[in-house]
Amino acid sequence: MLFSSSYIIKNKIDSLSKDLESQVDSLYKNINTTIETTNSEIKTTKENEIKLFLETSANICDHLIRVEIDNLLRKIKIISEKESVKNAVTFNLFKEKTIQKEKNSKYYKQIYTQSKKPIRYISLLNTEKTLAWPGREIRAGLELFEKNGKIKARTDIKKEFREKNNSEYIKIILESNIYLELMQIVSTKSGLAIKVYSHIRNSKTDEVSGGLIGILPMDNTFADYLKKHTGCEIIIYKQNGEFYSTSFFIKGSRFEFKNKHLIFSDLVNNPNKIIFEDIIIPSPQDPINKKNIYKFIFYPIMGNNENV
Repeated sequence: MLFSSSYIIKNKIDSLSKDLESQVDSLYKNINTTIETTNSEIKTTKENEIKLFLETSANICDHLIRVEIDNLLRKIKIISEKESVKNAVTFNLFKEKTIQKEKNSKYYKQIYTQSKKPIRYISLLNTEKTLAWPGREIRAGLELFEKNGKIKARTDIKKEFREKNNSEYIKIILESNIYLELMQIVSTKSGLAIKVYSHIRNSKTDEVSGGLIGILPMDNTFADYLKKHTGCEIIIYKQNGEFYSTSFFIKGSRFEFKNKHLIFSDLVNNPNKIIFEDIIIPSPQDPINKKNIYKFIFYPIMGNNENV
């Protein structure tokens, strides 16, 4: 009886031990499953938060670009309506800094000089540029064209951004009888630029006597401007796949991003499509051994006629 009781007790203990072990294993698996599920849910939630943040930032960038276009249009309109600019384009007249006292009178008169020298027009444009962008945007440029459609003068502008004589946009401005402002985003070897166009009218007859063009490059400085307002790193891709970016530097040089021809083509055909991509970028401190993963959203920059 003693042996039998001991045997029964031992069996029960073994059975209880196995049951307990099974329950512990089951509990362990449940905990692991719960942890994995929780981690997955956290990861998914975090990823969705990042995507939402990037979408919001992309919309902010789009708004900022529109604001810069509106600001450029406004500045060009103000400059084109100044009497000094109208007189120069219409009558080749330039106001001198000195005034002259009239004979046998207590009154003084403003002296004007008639000139067709390019340096006078260049000086005028540089003065207006400084007034419009006082110490802020030295990258901006101005071009002046006459009634014959030829460029009369320009400030310091990259060659690829310079308007050609009698270009399509110049012709549209000169042939329009109503007040007209045009805009385009151009893509050249030198990069992207916003270009706006405005009339210059004869003060006496109100006829179109020429026009003014404003240029604002969309380069690394422009990318930094977008970053400042979004908190995101920015890459501006050109049509040929080249880019301008913010602070992605490796050993003193900007990180070379891969060409995005396929994504660009995809956005051209589907401008409302949202495209995300994870890009691995070496750490600036240890580019060989340490890599950082960045999630990017690709968002189209829409020019005139809603073209990407």
